[in-house]
Amino acid sequence: MLDEIYKAGVVGAGGAGFPTHVKYNCQAEVFIVNAVECEPLLRTDRHLVESHTLEIVRTAAAIREHLGAKRVVVAVKEHYTAAVAALKAALSESGLELFLSPRYTRRR
Repeated sequence: MLDEIYKAGVVGAGGAGFPTHVKYNCQAEVFIVNAVECEPLLRTDRHLVESHTLEIVRTAAAIREHLGAKRVVVAVKEHYTAAVAALKAALSESGLELFLSPRYTRRR
């Protein structure tokens, strides 16, 4: 799997472009799929979760096996109702967990 990720040139989206094959060249107890968008007006994660749910679940399960992780947690905002519904259906038999992030509210 690492060779395929390397050949594809997959890098992180955090700005630094850290190579994903380096991140996944390890063991981990928990693998988190972070689909909690925090930038206003962005809908990329939500769209991907809604349109490619099964691929995300299958890929997360494959990465779990590669990492030797005991848990996989898919995190999404609780008010993304279509994404939540798609994930609940897809995760029901996968052994992956769903974390629903509450809506952010500013304190005054």
